Amino acid sequence: MYITGCTRHIPSFEPTIEFHRIACERKINVLGATHYTTEKYACIAMIKYFNKIGMQADFIEGRYYLEDM
Repeated sequence: MYITGCTRHIPSFEPTIEFHRIACERKINVLGATHYTTEKYACIAMIKYFNKIGMQADFIEGRYYLEDM
């Protein structure tokens, strides 16, 4: 199982072509999510770190977009 933020096959972008080829060839299941949903938790964790060292920080909830799917 491979979880990724971008699963859309983009013919003009070689890395996505190669990714799809490898996933198909090796029978890898792909779970697609948006960049926002796969990366937001690292940003939230950084808030705790910044607060711990005395820096004011907040996480502003955003919206996810399905264009990457």
